[in-house]
Amino acid sequence: MLKIFFKYFHYFRVKLGLNRKKKLYNLIKRHKPESILEIGVDEGKNAINMISIMNKYIPQSKIHYTGVDLFLNMMNAEIARREASQIPKSKNDVSISLKKNYPEIDFELIEGDSNIKLNNIDRKFDFILIDGGHSFNTVSKDFELCEKLLNKNGVIVLDDYTNRNSELKAGYGVRSFVDKLDRKKYKIKINKFPDFFYHEWGMLVTRIVIVKLQS
Repeated sequence: MLKIFFKYFHYFRVKLGLNRKKKLYNLIKRHKPESILEIGVDEGKNAINMISIMNKYIPQSKIHYTGVDLFLNMMNAEIARREASQIPKSKNDVSISLKKNYPEIDFELIEGDSNIKLNNIDRKFDFILIDGGHSFNTVSKDFELCEKLLNKNGVIVLDDYTNRNSELKAGYGVRSFVDKLDRKKYKIKINKFPDFFYHEWGMLVTRIVIVKLQS
C-alpha cells in the first residue's frame, strides 16, 4: 500500500514540477550549455530531455552529448545492487533512440566502467551529470575525473544525494562524498526539492547537488 501511495505521490510532484529532474532541466535552461557529459545513461530518456531543452536555444548541429554507461551488455544484478543502480538499455537501443529523435546532433556513447573510460575522453564539457554507480568509491573517482573534463564556468551535477538510511540500507555514497567536499574550493548547492521512493528496505529520499568551482 505504501509503495502505491508513494508512486502516485511522486507522479503528482512531477506534474507540479517539484521533483529533482525539473530542477536539473531548469539548470540547463539557465546555463545554456552546448556540450553535456552524462555518467549513467540508463534508457536514454534523460539524455533526450536534456537535448530537447538545449535545442531550444541552439540548433541540433551545434549540440554535443557524450554518455558513459556499462549499458546492458556489461551490467548485471550484482553490479546494480552494489552500485545502487538501474539495469540500463543496450548501447545500440539508446543510439537508435537518439538518432531517431535528434538526427543532427553530435553524440558519442561510451560503453564501460566510467572510472576507466573517462580517462580516454579528450574534450571538455559545459555541463556534467554524474548519475552512474552510486557507491562512495565510484562517485569519488567519477567526480575527480569529471572535474578535469569541465570547461571554465561549467557545472557538475550529482544525482542521488540521499538520506542516511539509503546509504546504510542500499549502499548510496553520494551524500558522504558531497559532505566531504571542500567548501572553500567548491560552491555547493543541495536542491531543496527531494524525491521520495518507497523500497522494501525503507524510504529513499533523494536530491540533486550542483557543484561549481569557487571564483
